[in-house]
Amino acid sequence: MSNDELLSFGLKDQSQNTTNEQTAHISMDKAEYDGNLEIQRMEANIGVIQAGKMSSRKMYIKNMQTGSKTVFVKVEYSISVPTKQTQITCSCQKEEFITVTTVSPFDVAVKLQSMKFEEIENIQAEEPFILLPELTCTSPWPVEFKSSQLQMPTNIQSTDEETVSQIQGVCLNKKECATECFCLITKSTSQTSTSLGTYTVSWRRKWDSDVELPFVTTSFPLPVVNIEHIPISVDLRLPAYGSVKQLLPLCYVIHNRTSYPQEMEVSMEPNDNFMFSGNKQIHFRVLPGKPYNLMYNLFPLMAGHLLLPKLAVNMVRYPGTIDPIVQKMLPSHVFIKPTGKTLSAGV
Repeated sequence: MSNDELLSFGLKDQSQNTTNEQTAHISMDKAEYDGNLEIQRMEANIGVIQAGKMSSRKMYIKNMQTGSKTVFVKVEYSISVPTKQTQITCSCQKEEFITVTTVSPFDVAVKLQSMKFEEIENIQAEEPFILLPELTCTSPWPVEFKSSQLQMPTNIQSTDEETVSQIQGVCLNKKECATECFCLITKSTSQTSTSLGTYTVSWRRKWDSDVELPFVTTSFPLPVVNIEHIPISVDLRLPAYGSVKQLLPLCYVIHNRTSYPQEMEVSMEPNDNFMFSGNKQIHFRVLPGKPYNLMYNLFPLMAGHLLLPKLAVNMVRYPGTIDPIVQKMLPSHVFIKPTGKTLSAGV
């Protein structure tokens, strides 16, 4: 007859490896990790097991680092053996070792793009840019995402009033990827570089079981980028599309980012796609913190994805240096629809 049995479960050589306390967490019967102290060894009394019967317990392990760990499962029990004169109690134990390999569930790659969706390495002060975190599943099991969040420094903020996770409820299989898109802007600062903060993802392994696994959070540091301080910025306000031989109004808004008035020289270079009305060449002054509007009316001559007339910008204080920067800010093309045919009244 078997008496009470004691089941032990944990990490091998925990007394010799002091780093286990920071790299692994185990639980029994229920997957509970967050908010609890990390445990390296658990014991449970599983009672008396009658001959021919079976008892089972579920055990969970959460590794905080990739690599291999050895897990032990130990059963200590006693058996009473009757003899002719008395009953002998034998104390026994059985121990098994399992090597568990932990892999990274997904990789995160971060890209920076301008508002024209062109890849950039540096960001500009007080100008919006796009942050694209791309998650690629490397797990042999599907990974389910609950939410994501950006923790940004004080000099970086979102252009949206409310930022919603774009991967909520998404499930990725191995080699599949998902990308989020955040539009951010830097505040006025004298810093020449800044960290973009931290990207945090809440996720879990998805499996077909009645057991509900908890979501865990993983944080990834975002890169440190250089901040370019430019004296002016130019925005172009134009319709999403135009039509052949119909008026297409444009408005260039020039912002002075410095604390001094700036003398500007602007010229509009025509092309074969449009006729336009407005100042072909103009000299003006932009006051600090005050926008200056340049209005043009374009008349499309053909249909398609057409190159816009180029607005060449020059600053008297910084001659020949600002135009290449301005061209990266401005859209270069616009879509022009063909003129539709009008049906006759008798059709």
